[in-house]
Amino acid sequence: MKTIIASLFAGMLLSLFSSIAFSDDSFFKEPDQVSQDELNALSLLRADQAPIFFSVAAVQSISEEIKLIKTKYPEVAQINDFYAHPLIFSELLFAFKPEISKQIEPVVKEAANLPDQITKDFREEPVDITHYIADFTDIKALDSIVPISSVKADYMISPTQPFSFESARIKLRYLVNLKALIAAAQPYYDLSYLEENSFIGDGDHIKRAVISESKIKYTFFQGSGDCPAGCTIWNVYQFDLNPIKSEVKKTEEAFKLDNLEKGRFNIIH
Repeated sequence: MKTIIASLFAGMLLSLFSSIAFSDDSFFKEPDQVSQDELNALSLLRADQAPIFFSVAAVQSISEEIKLIKTKYPEVAQINDFYAHPLIFSELLFAFKPEISKQIEPVVKEAANLPDQITKDFREEPVDITHYIADFTDIKALDSIVPISSVKADYMISPTQPFSFESARIKLRYLVNLKALIAAAQPYYDLSYLEENSFIGDGDHIKRAVISESKIKYTFFQGSGDCPAGCTIWNVYQFDLNPIKSEVKKTEEAFKLDNLEKGRFNIIH
């Protein structure tokens, strides 16, 4: 009976994922094929409520806007959004439920090719377990909508601690909106959690606000100070862009700050 229920649940998940259609306008690029300005565009488009597949037109439009600003104002040419990195759109972290982790643990241990005698702590490069877990329900469901390139397991073992396999990472073939993909993947059958492989710390940021058809406001934040813990000082550059005329100008509009923030932000005119 349990097997029948599992099969029915797997079929429902695969049906759900298959129904999430992509269009001719869907943005399909592999991590090593995307430009930095396209990554900035993806960073501005990522959101929980957005579609899983980015729109080619939207990515192209925003990346061209950013390129226009950077070309005219080289002082911001090196500013890229903190989340404009391929991993943010192509790598997921996950853990199997405890009972499934126990089943896979011997596979991970064998793939790790550890010595018989453990005399030091081992936390080496993650080991590839892609073909071992390809038939698990949640993995098949993800792969049915965005092809999976690899699944690698993280492990830990030491002279005083037994072998431990707790988490793994999925690398997708294409860049997609992981926030939306994670939301669509729930509820899980095999997994205990699924999340973005995000970064710790802080860095530069780019903000975009559409005011009207002929006016888009861009704000570039250049962080400095102890950014791994959280940037303490920011240079702020503001621009008004007219997408119809492909014109951009730096604005001297006041940037709203409270008294606590005034010492941290330098408005660049």
